[in-house]
Amino acid sequence: MLRRYLNSKLNNLLVLYLYLTLSIVAGIRYYVGTDFQLYQGIYNSSNNIKYSSDFVEIGYIYINKMFYNFNLSFQFFLIIVALFINFNFIRGAYKYTNDVIGVLFFFVTTGIYFSTYNIMRQSIVVSILFICFSLFIKKRYTLFVAIMGLSFLIHRSIFIVLIILAVSTIKLRVNPLKFFLWSLAFVTLFVNFSSNSIVMKIFYVLPDKYQMYSSSIGNTEGINYFNLLLPSILLILVFIFYKKLISKNAINKFFVKIFFVFYLLLIISTKYLDFYRVAAYFEISQLILIPEILMLIKLKEKWFIDLCVVIVFSVFIISKLILGHYGVVPYNFNTDLFLNK
Repeated sequence: MLRRYLNSKLNNLLVLYLYLTLSIVAGIRYYVGTDFQLYQGIYNSSNNIKYSSDFVEIGYIYINKMFYNFNLSFQFFLIIVALFINFNFIRGAYKYTNDVIGVLFFFVTTGIYFSTYNIMRQSIVVSILFICFSLFIKKRYTLFVAIMGLSFLIHRSIFIVLIILAVSTIKLRVNPLKFFLWSLAFVTLFVNFSSNSIVMKIFYVLPDKYQMYSSSIGNTEGINYFNLLLPSILLILVFIFYKKLISKNAINKFFVKIFFVFYLLLIISTKYLDFYRVAAYFEISQLILIPEILMLIKLKEKWFIDLCVVIVFSVFIISKLILGHYGVVPYNFNTDLFLNK
């Protein structure tokens, strides 16, 4: 809440403090997060895992092997991963907005930060994607694809994201808002009337290694509708402030576009759960759009708006944590970072 009244040096010190705090809390966690034991097992058996017979990408295996063979603990590996992920989000935020502290606040309170505890491999790639969006915006497609292609070695789902981003470069003469509404209507009909077999056939078009999603894609237990609450509110605000967002910063047009993609994938995820994995790549658009919209609100009492935002989002994330989302409560920690025990 003080960020608007601090000079740039103090703001940068605050960002550094937040960076280290978030990274340490994520790095020294012990049996915290729903996938902690899974990743610990991969790390401790990394020398014995063969890519051809195990469901782990080859790049991630060799990163684990490198740390393990230096006799470093899984805890040390976790803190390095946390430092890497959080650095990418912060560095990316500096490229897209003037409100980096705002981005970090929403990084935590939207739950994206806590998701990194669980979908760790994908979170590494998501963080790389976030910082590399600047290349895509500048149309440096070759370098962008090269970097994200390497990320494929960490989590193969980036392949689907690259296809979606390639399609997004097609220029349409239709008004973006109208096009989104037509797309939303189509997606809603698809969710209501599609069958599992149709969706699985779509996935069978992909190469063999992507067909792993088809085993769980055809389900009728999608995400809870509660997950649509915050994105739906943001969607309304995007419609209200669309022209101002675009005129304020041309970069916002790109983030509005990928937010629309996120929302459409989220709708599909209410029936087909695995689409949420792909949606997570575009969820990060919220981190830029929410602070940008807040800056457009012209009220003398901006501190009051900030106070309301802090209260609402804090209650939102604390409630989710207490209800058991992300598996981070109760929080346990281990500071024995260097010895592989």
